Amino acid sequence: MRYFRQTLLLWAASMIGWSCSEDIEPGFNDIEKQSLQLTVSTGTITRAELVTGTTFDSGKAIGVALLVQGTGASYDNQGYSNVKYTTSGTGNGQTWAASPDIKLSSTLGQLYAYYPYSSSVTDVSYIPINLKTNEVDYMWAEETANTKDVSNKKPTVTLSMKHALTDIRCALKRGSYTGTGHVTAIEIKSDALGTAATWNAKTGKFTGVSGTSTGRSKTTNFNVANGATNVDFLMIPNGQSKTVTFKVTVDGQNYIVTSPDNVAFAAGTIYSYSLILDGHGITLNPVQLSDWSVQNQAPLTPDLDI
Repeated sequence: MRYFRQTLLLWAASMIGWSCSEDIEPGFNDIEKQSLQLTVSTGTITRAELVTGTTFDSGKAIGVALLVQGTGASYDNQGYSNVKYTTSGTGNGQTWAASPDIKLSSTLGQLYAYYPYSSSVTDVSYIPINLKTNEVDYMWAEETANTKDVSNKKPTVTLSMKHALTDIRCALKRGSYTGTGHVTAIEIKSDALGTAATWNAKTGKFTGVSGTSTGRSKTTNFNVANGATNVDFLMIPNGQSKTVTFKVTVDGQNYIVTSPDNVAFAAGTIYSYSLILDGHGITLNPVQLSDWSVQNQAPLTPDLDI
């Protein structure tokens, strides 16, 4: 009997040791909290903020929300609904500092992020934007397996930021026009492109898009040349397929042209329209589509919404 008891105790002790070695990493305390660490990639550069690589410039800030995975509740009742993370450094040496620090427990969390950070945001799924008052290249973190199951066992997360807006690029150049060619204003208008909406940074989608009837206008100050001068308009796609009308003021005269085809504008895409000024007005070449990438960037023409 004594032998049987000793054998049973040894067996139980070995089973407890085996179970612990499977469930808990050596030296890891399951209740120990860890600080969330971020690496952030834009994938491509942003246009309006003139980021010069695949990472944000030093000093830029994003808003981060950490919610309980599956329920969307407050993580450990800490209210991590809009935490400011600010960059320091560039390239592979870039780091992100939080204010306040996000402390991770064993609770599984879902991470969301948006750019640019705003202290007025209380819910990342409901962000009002108005491009007429603030033309910014809004970005959001694409939901991936990496943004899920965030906990003290997974404290490092890489965010992949995506562009939320559509870029309409007006590429103006001289054809047979013989005048000075001084361009003082450009206006675009489309029933498929708005200027204000409510933005959901969890999904990148827009609701309540407005401003399609008024469009946008920018003042400019350049002379049209043989090579193209680019003027860009960041716009909100509303999901419709429509044409675009351009009005260009050259040497005090307004020239109006409308694209021949309907286009279903997509987020994160540059639609480049070549506008050629000739002796009879403006000729519009077929639209060229491209990703928001380094090779497609051009210096911005100084502008002011009017």
